[in-house]
Amino acid sequence: MFVVTFVVTANAPNPDSWAAYRRELQPEAGRYGVELGAPLFDNDDWKAKVDVVVDLKPDVFTFTFGCPSAEAIARLHRAGITTGATVTTSHEAVIAVDRGVKTLIVQGSAAGGHRGLSMSVIKGRQGLCGRR
Repeated sequence: MFVVTFVVTANAPNPDSWAAYRRELQPEAGRYGVELGAPLFDNDDWKAKVDVVVDLKPDVFTFTFGCPSAEAIARLHRAGITTGATVTTSHEAVIAVDRGVKTLIVQGSAAGGHRGLSMSVIKGRQGLCGRR
């Protein structure tokens, strides 16, 4: 079996969140006399990576730290590739299923390991087992 796993960076950050984070970093940057760089939202060339995966046609393509768009997932399925997404909360599971992911890889600290949280995790949301 041939499996490929990617860290998802295809989802553009929320501009307001990015601006707030930038304001938070500014005093530290000033302390060291450096300027914060301009934000880059698409320096990962996600589409090209998906093109390579479609060409390679692995049996399974999994994602972690986020979920690709429904369009990208549908494209993978049309190529005969089974998809899977790591999820750490019921909210992430719903997003993945709604976008067409076929397999959920459920991860949590109750299983003895770390949690690969994605940016969609919102402070205060319940985990998959109803714990906070």
